[in-house]
Amino acid sequence: MPGRQPIDKKEGTECVMKLCRAILPLLVVLLPGCDSGHQDVPEPPDGEPIAFDITPASGSTVQDSTGIITTRNISEFLVCAYEATGSRPILMNNVLVTRTGRNSWTYPDQIKWPEVPLNFEAVTPTDVKISINAWDYPSSVSLRTYSYVNGVETPDATRDYCIAVRRDAVKGDGKLRLNFGHCMARVAVDIAADIPYTSVIVKEITMYRMSRGGDFHLPKTTTAPGAERGALDNCWTDWALEQKSIQIPCFQAEDGKEVPITSSPVSLNNKNNFFYVPIIFDPMSTHDGNIDGSAIRVLCQFTRTTDGTLLWPDKNTPYQLLPHTGSKYAYIFFPLQNKNTGHLRWQTGVSYHYTVTIRTQGALPSAQSEIQKKSSPQSLHSGTNRSNDISVVETDWN
Repeated sequence: MPGRQPIDKKEGTECVMKLCRAILPLLVVLLPGCDSGHQDVPEPPDGEPIAFDITPASGSTVQDSTGIITTRNISEFLVCAYEATGSRPILMNNVLVTRTGRNSWTYPDQIKWPEVPLNFEAVTPTDVKISINAWDYPSSVSLRTYSYVNGVETPDATRDYCIAVRRDAVKGDGKLRLNFGHCMARVAVDIAADIPYTSVIVKEITMYRMSRGGDFHLPKTTTAPGAERGALDNCWTDWALEQKSIQIPCFQAEDGKEVPITSSPVSLNNKNNFFYVPIIFDPMSTHDGNIDGSAIRVLCQFTRTTDGTLLWPDKNTPYQLLPHTGSKYAYIFFPLQNKNTGHLRWQTGVSYHYTVTIRTQGALPSAQSEIQKKSSPQSLHSGTNRSNDISVVETDWN
C-alpha cells in the first residue's frame, strides 16, 4: 500500500517477544483457573511444627527382659495438647506418635505451634488413653492389673505404664522434650530353702492381696528427669491404693513340673507379672477364718530326704493353708509389712527385688496355731516370719 513502510524482520521479532513477555504473567495467573485436572495445592501455613524429643538422658537404663520401658525402647506413645490459658481448646487428643529413628518421631496431620502456651500430656503403652480434663486438670488414665481373656477377668501385671507431662510449653525452644516417669512399682521375687535333711519343691508363687488398679491423675507440674523418689505416688487415687482384692501369680508350675528349691536363691516368674500398683501394705491377720494382709504367698511341699515322708502339709495343717482338701501342697505367707524390710508401702518408679527363704519347719506349728485361733483379727507376723526370712533390695528406675 502507498505510504506503508516495510517491516524490518529483526524489529518484528523483537515486537513479538515483547508481546509474549507482557502476556505471560497473565497466563500464569489465569491458568490455575482452567480445568486441567489438577487440584490446587495450598501453601503450608506459617509457623513452627510441634516436634518431640525423648532422647535418653545420660546414664539411663537399657531395656531388660522384664519389659521395663525406657526412653531407649519406647516405640510409640499417645499425646494430648491443649492451651494452657483461656478456654483451653484442645489441639491434640490422644494422637499416636511413632518412632521413625533414634530420636525421630512422627504423627499424622502435624500441628503448628500457636502463639499461646500449651500443656502436653503423654502415656505409653498405647492400650490406655488419657481422659482430658482441660478445664479442671489434672487429666487421668485408668490403669488396671487385670485384663480379659475370652471374657474372663485375668490378673495381668505385665505392663509398665509411663506418663510424661510438660506444662506451659511455648514455641521457639526447638523440639519438645518429654520426660517419662513410671506409674507402677516393679517387683521381682527370688526364693531359697535351707532346711536340713528336707527337700522343698515349689508349685506357685503369688503376690497376695494386690490392688486391681484405678485412676492415675497426671501431675500438675512438668515431669522432670531424675525426679525425687515417689514423686508420682500422690497421683494414684486413694481407692486404687487401699482396695486390695486380687491375687497376681508370679510363678505357676504344671503338675509334675514343680521346681526344687535349695539354699541358692532362684528367680521364678513364668508369668512376667512385674508391675504393680504401689500399694500401702496391710498387716497380716485372720478374720472369720480368712487370711488377710499384703504378702508373698508360696505354695510348696516338704519331704524328708531320707525316706520321702511328707512333712508339709500334714494332717494338722489348717484348711486355710490348703488350696483344696487333700492337697499335697500348702501355703506359706511372707508378709510385706515386716520388721526385716521396714517398708510400709511400695513407691512409684522404684524396683523391689525380694528374696524369701524357707529356713526351718519350726515356724510352721506356730503359724498354724495363729491361724487356728478364732479370736479377733491378729497379727500373723510372729508366726510366719520368725524363722522364714524375707529381705529386699530396692533401686530407683525412673
